Amino acid sequence: MMMFKGHSRTIIGIEEHHDGSLKLLTFDPGVPHTTMKKYLQMDSIMPLLKCLRRSVTDLKHKQYQIVTVQGIMDKSEMEVSHLVIKLCIRLHIHIH
Repeated sequence: MMMFKGHSRTIIGIEEHHDGSLKLLTFDPGVPHTTMKKYLQMDSIMPLLKCLRRSVTDLKHKQYQIVTVQGIMDKSEMEVSHLVIKLCIRLHIHIH
């Protein structure tokens, strides 16, 4: 989970594109459930992915908290967590 003042997003994955850019896949409680339900019922997955993707430029706050639960995450989830932390460090985003 990535938290910032007054809001949080649950990180569910990370995409690496052919050009090397990274996108976080997140659940955002700020997106109305009716919108998510509509996207889930569509034949195309693209609107849902657009809603879930967060690019590096979307991370506008100066400070985030990365919250993880150790002992429950499997190896691939830990790798994603480490990638997110490295990305934040690379972008000079302070994490606690």
